[in-house]
Amino acid sequence: MQRLFERVAALAGTPLRVHITGETGTGKNHLAYLFRQHAVTEGRPFVEINAANLPDALLEAELFGFRRGAFTGAERDADGVLTRAQGGILFLNEVGELSEPGQAKLLTVLDTGLYRRLGDPDERLFKARLLSATNRNLLELVGAGEFRG
Repeated sequence: MQRLFERVAALAGTPLRVHITGETGTGKNHLAYLFRQHAVTEGRPFVEINAANLPDALLEAELFGFRRGAFTGAERDADGVLTRAQGGILFLNEVGELSEPGQAKLLTVLDTGLYRRLGDPDERLFKARLLSATNRNLLELVGAGEFRG
């Protein structure tokens, strides 16, 4: 455990993307919150979203945000988690549960660094560190064609 904590401490100050994997109950969230503690201490945001709770109908609005009038019920502008995490850390918890359309949209942002709020013609640059966690073996899922890698 001590080696693990030392590794987290060494990684905490870097911009590297980090993926935490392990069985349910092994402390993945505790490790993520060590990164959170580092970010908050430095005055940077830590934004968490649970991918298992993201229905496809709300996915884009939650991730990207939206402008007033972008869809029925969008009565005001709203920032998504990508915007709220700017300059800090975006923690995608249970990323292995993200739907295929959600994976494609997120992968586009990670590949290009760009995203657009719903109803907004202007692109934005995603400048945050990505931290993810899952109890699923993503390498196996990629190999089986069930997860985009």
